[in-house]
Amino acid sequence: MVHVGFVRKFEEMVTLKQLQALGGAGTPLENMQLLKQSRLSVSKVSKEEWDYIMEIVEERETATKEKD
Repeated sequence: MVHVGFVRKFEEMVTLKQLQALGGAGTPLENMQLLKQSRLSVSKVSKEEWDYIMEIVEERETATKEKD
């Protein structure tokens, strides 16, 4: 069984390529299951991974709002 829940809608989608670019050695995403086994349709995301992704999303959204 998989437990999921809506948290929020992103203004801009985070793509697999973007996650791969952020997932280098020494980053919070370096061991992310999705990046290790990308054929999975559902994979675990640790709290550390989720927090890092949310931080990146919020930085991008802030930068976009400042341009407008």
